[in-house]
Formats: sequence, C-alpha cells, structure tokens
Amino acid sequence: MKRYIIGDIHGNYKALKQVLKRSKFNYEKDFLIIIGDVVDGYSCSYEVVEELLKIKDKVFIIGNHDVWWMNHMANGWAENIWLWQGGRATRESYESHGYHYKKLPQAHKDFFNNGVYYYELDDMLFVHGGFDYPRKMPKDETKDPRDGKEGRTFDEEMADINDTLDLKSPSEEESEEGKESEEKVEESSEGVEEEVDEGQKGEEAEKGELSEEEREIKEAEDILDHIASIAEEQGYEVETDLLQAREVAPTIVDEAVEREVDLILIGITYKRRFGQFSLGSVVPYVLKNAPCRVILYQEYTT
Repeated sequence: MKRYIIGDIHGNYKALKQVLKRSKFNYEKDFLIIIGDVVDGYSCSYEVVEELLKIKDKVFIIGNHDVWWMNHMANGWAENIWLWQGGRATRESYESHGYHYKKLPQAHKDFFNNGVYYYELDDMLFVHGGFDYPRKMPKDETKDPRDGKEGRTFDEEMADINDTLDLKSPSEEESEEGKESEEKVEESSEGVEEEVDEGQKGEEAEKGELSEEEREIKEAEDILDHIASIAEEQGYEVETDLLQAREVAPTIVDEAVEREVDLILIGITYKRRFGQFSLGSVVPYVLKNAPCRVILYQEYTT
C-alpha cells in the first residue's frame, strides 16, 4: 500500500483524475489523505466527490470551503462571501445533477459529515489551515482539535464553528494543466489616487496642464495600456476597464463578481505610514474578498 496526499481540489475534476492517473494511484490498495477544500471554484464539485467515494481507503480533513458547503447543506445558508469564493459553482454543480441542499445524495452528506479536522500518521500531523502549536491536541484523531469533543456531528458543530474556525479567504490558484485563462484587468482611478505618495504628487504638480482628477485617470489608463500590451504579447485576450466610484474597494469586488473576471490587477506606489510601508485600505479589502486571483503591481518611484 502506498500513501498519497492531495489538497485544494476545489471542484477541479479533470485535474483530480489527471493526478491520480499519473501517480498510478490504486483505488483498491492505496491510501489517500485529502487535506481539505474539495469543493468551490471549478464547476465539477459533484463529480469530484463521486470520484473520491470510489476510493476504498481514505481520510477526509475538513477545509474552510468544505465548512461553507456543509453549512449550505445543513440549512441552505448562502452568504455572499461563500458565493464569491466559489460557492456558486458548487451549488450549480449539484443543481446540474438535479440536487439541492434539501435533496442531496446520502453518500455525499456522509462523506462531508464524517470528515475530521486533523489526522495523525506516524510522526506527521495533517491539517488544512494550521493549528495552535502551544495548545495540547487530543490524541484521538476523530476529535475536533479546537475543543476536544469526540464524535460531534456537523449539525452539533454548527452551533459554534463560525466563532472558532479561521475562515480566511484563500487566494485560489488554478491547477488545471494547460488551461489558459482569459485575463480581465480591473483598475480604479481612485484606488491609484489613494496610493500616490507625497513625492510623486510634488513631481506631478509641475505638469499643471491637467486637473488632479484628469491626471489620475490618465495614469490609470496608462497602467491599463501597459498591462494590456504585455498580456497581448503573451497571446492572451484581454478586456480592460477603468472604474470610478466613491467606495473603491467594494466596487472592484462587485464588478469582478458580476463580470466573472479571471484576474484583478492593482497598481500601487510606495507609500509610508508611521514609518512603514502601507497598502492602504483598498488592497487588503480586495485581497480578502476577491472572487479570483489578485496581482499587485508596484511602481517604484525615485
């Protein structure tokens, strides 16, 4: 028997099949450790679970995306942050097979509800998102390491899980081999304005022929043109857009969700606050709530 580990499948059925085939995984003899986030992201979460159910010897460790899906299975919960982070694709995957949260295959429900929060093997500890190192962990691997209660069902766990589980929004990387994503760049002139440091403002004030708003718009357009040219040189089809709004960060995220973009690119400049480099307020919000990959493009000024 060989032991294999896989994590963050995120509904990518094709990639799952590829790695199992290329690793010559034996569904009857080998052992698979699944370290969380089976669902959310790609459009085949149903097929992924079906494939995993075929494996005789396995252990499933619950990830934060699995918790969101399990919450939806239990009571139809569908908060925006889950939908933005791939939940919509998971729900549509099951709906395409005639299922919804009130009607799901029992084998699928059992798969998730029988998951554990960590797994010990020899001198190794497997978890999805880390653990509190100083805290003594219970020896029984079926226990919840956060409170030491054994044999808790998902419905019982839901009473306090959202207060104790770290539900940070991970940056999801596409793992499907050979897939070339159509990149759409979202930029905001006000986002650029917030990140311009005092030195750059003084230098640009000499231009004088443009108002501050016009200057910021022109700079944002120049950034978009530059990025578009780079993408086109690499053979990507790119659609760019310039956003202007009173509240920049929520607008970027909302537009990205509505347009189903593949990438958000944010141009920033070096800015200091209290003597340290600062990302401002826009970047952290977008990094936390974006439904896709985010790239920060730092412009160095002299």
